[in-house]
Amino acid sequence: MHGWDLFSYVGYRLRTSDGYPLAYVNLQIQPGAVGREVSVAAMRKIGQRDGWESYGLEDSRAWAGARRTMSLAAVLREEDHVAALKSFFVESIRQLREELTTFKKERPELLWKSGK
Repeated sequence: MHGWDLFSYVGYRLRTSDGYPLAYVNLQIQPGAVGREVSVAAMRKIGQRDGWESYGLEDSRAWAGARRTMSLAAVLREEDHVAALKSFFVESIRQLREELTTFKKERPELLWKSGK
């Protein structure tokens, strides 16, 4: 939406407090973004889902978002580490897609673009 005003991404963070990489799925909006107020409301809702958290929603000068994270230490207990990590990403992306599909239907006046 409007370039990089609102975007989602998945990835890993290598430096963490527990020494294990962190896998994450994130929806983020930049400061001054078009439609920030309504996007923040959607992020607040996403942040209420189990396993999700929102951040920066109250400060209009901050990057804000909703994310779901998992330390890779958590998959070490699993018999199939790759399947456990894949399951985390698939489930997280599915949940985010559900919320964004609803959000886009509720707010068609926002100029939506696909990152494809």
